[in-house]
Amino acid sequence: MKYDPLLRWLARRETVAVELPFREIEGILGAPLPRSAKIHPAFWAAGNHLGRLLAGIGWRAGLRGRSVRFEPTRAAMPKPPRAKGDDRRAPKHGWTQVVLLGCTKSKRREPAPARDLYDPSPLFRGRRAHAEALGVPWFVISAKYGLLEPDRTVEPYDVTIADLTPAERRLWAERVVAELASRLGSLAGRRIEIHAGEEYRETGLVRLLRERGAEVAVPLAGLGLGEQLAWYGRGDAPSGRVAVVRTAPVRIAHPADVRTLVELLTVDFATGRLEREHRPGMPAPGWAAMPEAAAAERLRTAGFGEPQVRVFLTLAAALDRARDADRLWSKAADLVLRETWIADPEIVSSLSSERLAGLLARAGVSQRHGPDCEAWQRIATALVDPRAPAAVRHAVFEGEGEAEELRAALDAKDPSGEPWFPLLRGPKISVMWVRMLTWPGGARIRGLETLPVAVDVQVRRVSERLGVAATAGLDIAEARSPIQRAWRQGIEMARGPERLQRTAAALDPALWFWGKWGCGLCEREGRRVPFGRACVACRFGGEAAPGPG
Repeated sequence: MKYDPLLRWLARRETVAVELPFREIEGILGAPLPRSAKIHPAFWAAGNHLGRLLAGIGWRAGLRGRSVRFEPTRAAMPKPPRAKGDDRRAPKHGWTQVVLLGCTKSKRREPAPARDLYDPSPLFRGRRAHAEALGVPWFVISAKYGLLEPDRTVEPYDVTIADLTPAERRLWAERVVAELASRLGSLAGRRIEIHAGEEYRETGLVRLLRERGAEVAVPLAGLGLGEQLAWYGRGDAPSGRVAVVRTAPVRIAHPADVRTLVELLTVDFATGRLEREHRPGMPAPGWAAMPEAAAAERLRTAGFGEPQVRVFLTLAAALDRARDADRLWSKAADLVLRETWIADPEIVSSLSSERLAGLLARAGVSQRHGPDCEAWQRIATALVDPRAPAAVRHAVFEGEGEAEELRAALDAKDPSGEPWFPLLRGPKISVMWVRMLTWPGGARIRGLETLPVAVDVQVRRVSERLGVAATAGLDIAEARSPIQRAWRQGIEMARGPERLQRTAAALDPALWFWGKWGCGLCEREGRRVPFGRACVACRFGGEAAPGPG
């Protein structure tokens, strides 16, 4: 049979999920895939012919853009071994429980323990000092050896992740995760920091750790070499020991040093190093914890392709106003996973508004059922109607666009004078939507540096509390411009996913998270409750908190 080579290939694997591009699947088959396999998730679904064959050997598959994710069914998944020091006895050293350090090109010329092998590299010395200062277990992730315990002596080598093929990189990531689980037992609930280059993380390592239930933070994502060395401290210290400076107090000038605040807010948000005590229900800080990111990842895991994810983000974003974002995105993902067609523009555009409104209301997705239903249906129609702006369709379905052109397109109206994109075109939502197309939507949007900060009540709260903008007595519409101008002064210091670096789009999520879980608690308690380093600029209840010394 045509698919026997693929079935045999999967049957020989350990029961670990894998994602393969179309070209690799065709290489295994020795024949091209049909066109339907590349565009229709149903081709890989359990009820289809190939899906039934996969189920017969304990696997399932889902379309993910230009690749297919294969994963063992729950019954086939191995139970991770239980070991001493499992989750119930995890060390209590703040957030992090395990640290993974990337190897470096610079090495000693003779065999040495892994902790010392990379000593010629100031970057590795900084990484090691940080891990040792935390006082938790740490390992080196080596392109050649996989997972290395610090005391394991190995030979020098000249292999990097860049030397491996895509398939070899995936196998390397699976090997590292398996070896980590063999040493620690279950990874579920483990809090893991990764200090390694993007090429090591994008082997699938982060995704595989999260699939095992681990919480993952990447503190230095997006920072250049100089910025990383500064983050760790002086990497060329003669002793080889580096001072950990990330948690040192910071004095904020008066008026607020916006550049410093932007860096503190975005870096501490990305690293996950924010105080969680007294904040029940607060998710782990970081980009992956954003409600829309969690929802998008659920859809990808279920086999939705990238264009389908961007359609979902576009429809749900229009309803993200004056309500709990975590609930909205969770409920919207629940609904789309149950009723896939409700994110299909062709179907939704021809659906009766009564049926659509009933579904959105019962699922807890809509809040103002009439306007929300109308927006969902109008936007879906605009995505398939050739009279609507082509720029939006191109960005959603092809993943390409220009930020200002897209925001302008949202103001377009149909021949009768009705807006094509109701609720999506507001000053806050339009900015958020362009950012969501880029991340977590994966689109390549040019001109993101032109975007302003997306101001809502949470962003305004942070701006006031940290002394960045004084807008008391103004309504939110009047306060928006002063707040945006104030944050613009330091936007080049914003850190975030690679495509969002040094733009307001990298700052928005950090401000929103800080406002909801940081300033929000202080206001409810009526007192200052420390949340992160930027708290030294807090004006809540009086003048700024004093700096050190």
